[in-house]
Amino acid sequence: MNRFTTKDFNKKGFDIIDNKIVYKGDKNYVLTFTADWCQPCKRLQTNLLKLEEKHSDIEFYTIEAEEEYKLSEIFNIKDLPTTILFTKNSMKVVDGYLPFDAFEDIFNHAFNLIAINI
Repeated sequence: MNRFTTKDFNKKGFDIIDNKIVYKGDKNYVLTFTADWCQPCKRLQTNLLKLEEKHSDIEFYTIEAEEEYKLSEIFNIKDLPTTILFTKNSMKVVDGYLPFDAFEDIFNHAFNLIAINI
């Protein structure tokens, strides 16, 4: 999983208009705010890596919240971990750690993915 920095904000199609985050790109992103000392962040990382393996069409990034404090302020991060799911049309914020199945349900809904049980 790659790191996302303040420099990536505009390069990836993000902007701030009228004090709101606007995403003008056409890719799907998963941005997760984390910290080295955060145990729930480390557990979430394992879940995100599983999803990243299954969904190569979605770009996954981690943001070190304390190092990238400007991004933490822009996204109004209050809890760690915080994951933000971006599509062309929506933004979904997930605060805290969730077990894999619960997180995957939110993920699938945000990206309009349909799970098929065989």
